[in-house]
Amino acid sequence: MDTRGGAPGRRVSGRTGPELCGLALSACVILGIACTLEAEMQGDPELLRLVAATNRSNLDSLRTWRGSAVITDMEHLVDDKGAAFTMSLRSTGTFVYDKDRKSTRWRFAVEEATETREGVARPAPEQIDTRDEMVKPEGYFCLSAGYKKIGSDVWERSLAILPQELAAQQVQATSRSLDPMWYLMLQDLPVSDRLSHYYDLSQQGQLTRSSVRREGNRVVVEIRSGKESRGVTRWTFDLDRGGNLVHQLYDAEEAGGGMTQVDYEYTRVNGVWVPARYRCVRGIRGEEANPKRGGIREVVFQNNVVNEPVKASEFSLEAMGVKVGTRISDNRVGLFWIYGQEAESARPVMREGESATVDVPTVPMSAETVVPGPAEGSAPLSNGPVAVSAEAAQGGSAARWWLGAAVVIAGALLGLGVIWRRRRARKGVRP
Repeated sequence: MDTRGGAPGRRVSGRTGPELCGLALSACVILGIACTLEAEMQGDPELLRLVAATNRSNLDSLRTWRGSAVITDMEHLVDDKGAAFTMSLRSTGTFVYDKDRKSTRWRFAVEEATETREGVARPAPEQIDTRDEMVKPEGYFCLSAGYKKIGSDVWERSLAILPQELAAQQVQATSRSLDPMWYLMLQDLPVSDRLSHYYDLSQQGQLTRSSVRREGNRVVVEIRSGKESRGVTRWTFDLDRGGNLVHQLYDAEEAGGGMTQVDYEYTRVNGVWVPARYRCVRGIRGEEANPKRGGIREVVFQNNVVNEPVKASEFSLEAMGVKVGTRISDNRVGLFWIYGQEAESARPVMREGESATVDVPTVPMSAETVVPGPAEGSAPLSNGPVAVSAEAAQGGSAARWWLGAAVVIAGALLGLGVIWRRRRARKGVRP
């Protein structure tokens, strides 16, 4: 028995120090390879760049686009009492896009609405609505039901203006909105930008348990987040359809988790691939037999016209449906006015808690004035004739500054008074 200085009766390995170091090094190499394989994207990441380049070429070729659409929705909902019902909508839409002007305008009109409870269907006229929206460099514009006149139950349409960057938040898979460019995006970014981002992540080893593969003229990308995540997102792109997304799947892969499947069809118009049909099915795992959440949306695009001239007037307030007397709330500069009024009649935007039924008189329209843009007081908002001076736009900010200064001064005086009283109290002097 060889103890070699070890404890009596315990066998000591006969491997030398260098041998043990070699085994440890081999184990580290094997472990490193395994970790690298787990961290790196499986497949050829260059496929991401191929799809991105194909899609970018198609999207760059789309200079103008206009058309119409028919939208059908079936939504599973639950009311305040926990009772399940479905809401079915039939809507129509129109849209126009101009790449050079960086402008898009669209309309979404709900024309038919039916509510079904326990197998009984009834009309739901309260769901009938029309929403006009527009995105331009100057901002995001939305004309929709906004207020009721005193003594009336009829909703009047008003225009809200927001910074352009908030436009993306208004358009989702289930929203009553028809931004045509949204159907050419991937997670609110152009497909080329999104896949280029994932390519960069793959080169940095930050995509775990993800893969990309080619199946004929289609490229399938599968993304899993984190080691413990069970959810999977799978995208399929068609290189023969402008590198556009043709299938999307998200599956939480656990009971109670979300599950979404989207399918796209495309048509080639004037050399450019644009959507022809969109179908989105949303649900919850475990609720397939008796769904209480989720729904189906289908959009059929019609009358597609691509790369034909578009007039500048297509992106005016009048084209949206704004008329003399329409109330306008400009949240970029904090002002409210009536379309067609003089600049001096503008006032601060109504805040929460203020009455939305107070009528403001309309004054004659001045064709010589324009609405200021978000940055420069003299920049025109559109070809509309309404105006607010730069000084008026800054008035609300100045008032808020003085109010803040007054609060600070009052707080300082109160603090000094407390300190003075405490010092007098220590000296035994009663105030």
